Amino acid sequence: MHSHPLERDTKTPYTVPMLRNVFHRVCACAFVVGVLLCVAAPAHAQDVPLSGASLNMQPRYPQPGEEVRVRVDSLRLDVDMATIEWYRDGVLVRSGVGEDEYTFVADANTEPTVVRVVLRSNDDITVGASATVRSTHVAVVWEANTYTPPLYGGKALLSPGASATIYAMPFVYENGVQIASDSLLFEWLSERDNATLARGMGQDTVTLQNPDPFLDLDIVLRIYDAAGELRTIRAITIPTKPPELLLYSKHVLRGILWSEPVGTMYDLTDELGELVAEPFFFSVDSRFDPNLRYEWEVGNQTLDTPGSIFLAPEGEGRGSSRITLSLRHEVAWRQRADTRTVASFDTTSAPERDRRTTDPL
Repeated sequence: MHSHPLERDTKTPYTVPMLRNVFHRVCACAFVVGVLLCVAAPAHAQDVPLSGASLNMQPRYPQPGEEVRVRVDSLRLDVDMATIEWYRDGVLVRSGVGEDEYTFVADANTEPTVVRVVLRSNDDITVGASATVRSTHVAVVWEANTYTPPLYGGKALLSPGASATIYAMPFVYENGVQIASDSLLFEWLSERDNATLARGMGQDTVTLQNPDPFLDLDIVLRIYDAAGELRTIRAITIPTKPPELLLYSKHVLRGILWSEPVGTMYDLTDELGELVAEPFFFSVDSRFDPNLRYEWEVGNQTLDTPGSIFLAPEGEGRGSSRITLSLRHEVAWRQRADTRTVASFDTTSAPERDRRTTDPL
């Protein structure tokens, strides 16, 4: 007795070729479904290719706390009509039609900030761009190599023909760790002609002379890491100031009266007075430097006494004398200054001075 064909088929086991065929069909169906889902799903900002747009950032190398302005442009679509989304470190921070600018304050942290922008047009054209922002602080200290008197509380300034020493202290980080100055390349440039003034690894200190003594000393500092990547740019301006010359009275007991410079009038109250000249911002180490040339004029008399002169009235009575001093540097000839005052004296006796009404000289 023969079995029913249907019963024979249900009892027959599946072969390997049959299972392989079923597996291929299932994979094909899954691939089609996946493609359809990807087409139907909207593109995420992180999936947009970084092409078709450009970013203009000012400043390009900001310092912590400095405002940064980023502007996007594209040749593939109309930026004014596009929907624009701005992302900062993956977080949406600004969006809207025609929002082509984004402004933020550079962080003081040690990690870089990634700014990403996505633009979508009405006809489904999508472009994007990104930029990495590293805020780097560079502390700059400078001092002019010029003379200032004792007890002077101000800063030595740069005068024509003088030099200044500049110290740079960069705070450059990589993976949260500060890079030592010895591992950084310092390039010191002239802002006027972009000429290299000094360059070297770890050269965070330079001494420079102003090539144009009648203008300020303008320097550009570029700092690179060991891989040659430019990490920051810093503009430095050191103002140029002409030298100055002041006169001080020297008291017999109190010494030089530093707090009271002599003005246009000088009262010679003692029988013997001394006027001390103090130069400011000359390229010397002291007021007695041999490169300083003093030219005093007291009345009709010319003196070349360095540093100071003594004054003593002659005869009895009242009088005055004009005092003029010119000072110049023998080598740095652009460094010169002058000053003048009028010394008045009264050698009459005390009783006579008490009886007389003092008139202006």
